[in-house]
Amino acid sequence: MTRVAVALVMRAGRVLLARRPPGSHLEGFWEFPGGKIVAGEPPAAAARRELLEETGLTGGRLEQLAVTRHSYPDGQIELWAYLVIGAQGTPQPRAATSLRWETPAGISEDEMPAANVPLLAALRGCLATRAETRSQ
Repeated sequence: MTRVAVALVMRAGRVLLARRPPGSHLEGFWEFPGGKIVAGEPPAAAARRELLEETGLTGGRLEQLAVTRHSYPDGQIELWAYLVIGAQGTPQPRAATSLRWETPAGISEDEMPAANVPLLAALRGCLATRAETRSQ
């Protein structure tokens, strides 16, 4: 089981997506920035480290969004997803071919790795709950 920390960075109602580079597993798919959790590393710390390494973004408030598991033909992964609010800096595609900001509703599940689809659903649910709470 490979443990992965994922950062769902939100700005102005949009989430940051990274495109997997050529030659990588699932190349060309769009995903949330993240990477492997180092042995002994807390998942939240891994999410911050991976966000910096992959995009150059720092800071922000982390909220645990979900922990999911997915089986691919070549192995299983466990994803620790964190919502990141208030990250600082201008993101740069350090580990991806490109980055883009997209509304959660505008993201097609077909353009993401299967393991990221439940995270997208969790994000959409979280944002809907927050909007409902604000309107009451």
